[in-house]
Amino acid sequence: MRFPFIWRKTAEANEQVWKDEAGRRLRRAERAERERDTERFGRQRLNGMYVALFDEYEQAFGPLAEAPAGEPPVAGFDPERARRAADRIAALRDGCERAQAELAAEKRRADGLQKQLDDALGLNTAAVAAGETWQDRREKRMQFDKPVTAEGAAS
Repeated sequence: MRFPFIWRKTAEANEQVWKDEAGRRLRRAERAERERDTERFGRQRLNGMYVALFDEYEQAFGPLAEAPAGEPPVAGFDPERARRAADRIAALRDGCERAQAELAAEKRRADGLQKQLDDALGLNTAAVAAGETWQDRREKRMQFDKPVTAEGAAS
């Protein structure tokens, strides 16, 4: 057989390799879509909570902001309800600040542990850093391809 022809076994093996790669990329894309949907749901939920609290705050304090100084508050104003809403908003802000502080502390702890693990495994060397992009530089070869000699014949 000459150049334009390939063995059926090689063609089928190449086809299987490409199908496996397509399946891997499909699974990766589906996982990314699931993560995106999860993050979107979380953002929508937090936004809904914030809007509800803000609306309650506006109902409580909006009439006060519109009333001129010295005039009594609007008839429907409930100072106790306004205080509870303000307390809830303050508690929400404090909770967010605590969660952000805990997240930052956990990230610092995880980064420290990762650095210790890398040091223990010898992954902080110049050789490892230089080889981290080897896949970008790698020449693509199929699993069953035979190396080609200078004459063009398969060995």
